[in-house]
Amino acid sequence: MRAVHTIWTKPSTYKVKKKWFQESTDSIYTTRSVDKKYFMKDFELLTLVASALFYKKFSGKIDLYTDDTGYEYFKEQKILDFYDDVNVDVLNNFDTIRPDIYWAAGKVKVIQSQVKPFLSLDTDAIIYDNVEKYIDKKDPLVGFHYEMFGNQFYPSRSGIRTSDKYEWDENLNWELFPVNVAITYFGDDIIRHYYTSECLRFMKENSDYIKKDYSVKSRMLFAEQRLLPMMCDKFGKEYKTILEGIWNPDLGIWMHTRHSRVKKLWGTIFTHLWSEKVILRKNKFKEIDYCKNMITTIRNLDFDGKMYDKIKTIPQLYKFTEFLHWWKKHLTHI
Repeated sequence: MRAVHTIWTKPSTYKVKKKWFQESTDSIYTTRSVDKKYFMKDFELLTLVASALFYKKFSGKIDLYTDDTGYEYFKEQKILDFYDDVNVDVLNNFDTIRPDIYWAAGKVKVIQSQVKPFLSLDTDAIIYDNVEKYIDKKDPLVGFHYEMFGNQFYPSRSGIRTSDKYEWDENLNWELFPVNVAITYFGDDIIRHYYTSECLRFMKENSDYIKKDYSVKSRMLFAEQRLLPMMCDKFGKEYKTILEGIWNPDLGIWMHTRHSRVKKLWGTIFTHLWSEKVILRKNKFKEIDYCKNMITTIRNLDFDGKMYDKIKTIPQLYKFTEFLHWWKKHLTHI
């Protein structure tokens, strides 16, 4: 099963006019690179590399979709050849949507551009097994897991501020659970087309900044993760999730779930940094610990050493492989 990684750099380089708005959204979801050369923090780059390499090891081919800025950064870090194909055409001229509000719009654009069944894989999600054990390629759509609505992240329709020019689709079912799309299989072109078209229409027509608009986060989540099951329902297409559970983002717990299966898969076969990225961006010590642990995990699961050898060629991450070498050398003398 072919997978796709998307790195759209505009959310990181876009200059936000309202300072408080920048701090309340972009600093959480993207590493800011305004007025300086684009970069990813160590943990972001290492997780992206691990996501790509483990997918190639266990599941199949993986492509990278980025823009010229991302291409130059990945070229500098010597990881372009980790991918089976690299595409910059789709995202290079994608500038019709405000990236500071809709940081995942680039991923939606890439999904829209695909013509064959594929897996959209977030760069902060890792699969430590053959994904086809958990996804039936005959299914129209398979998401990662459900999320609870009726909270600050997924408010009711009246809680999502829209522009006067935007017209709601009255055929949307608001009683459906949103679907987390960190790992999502698109097997049906009808769903892929109508979901991405409606998603991008919502983003384009609701890109106005309004002071004291605290629904910015919910606008992005509605477009990316709540519209998807709504469009499946509208066109009579069945959909499933890999994890049989409902995540409550307000409480940070799983609800209404077969806990044994979720516990078996979550954190072992599937990992997703998710909101942990907020902590790792703010705490350098936690970021260092995370990177050390990830390097150790890669080393333990990399039986032939090929993945580890590739990571040693990455200038930004080389320091972590050196630390692991030093730590193991001295540990043997304790």
